Amino acid sequence: MLLKTVLGKQPDNVEAGEVSKVSLAAMAILLLLMFVMGIHIAEPILQLLKSAVGIVLGSEQVSFGEMLVLPWQSLAQ
Repeated sequence: MLLKTVLGKQPDNVEAGEVSKVSLAAMAILLLLMFVMGIHIAEPILQLLKSAVGIVLGSEQVSFGEMLVLPWQSLAQ
């Protein structure tokens, strides 16, 4: 009901599930962007994460390896 209110009536010449080249290109670009962002973390975001972990752990210099150690894992060492 909400979609009909927002989007309006479906045009008569569009079939359900119709896919165009433009929509496929948009999906491919978004999929590629998600893949790249999932593998590579930009330096400013990595610095932000390191700073946040440093605040939580109470130290200023935190290595990337220390970021991946869970608090209860350090108790076993």
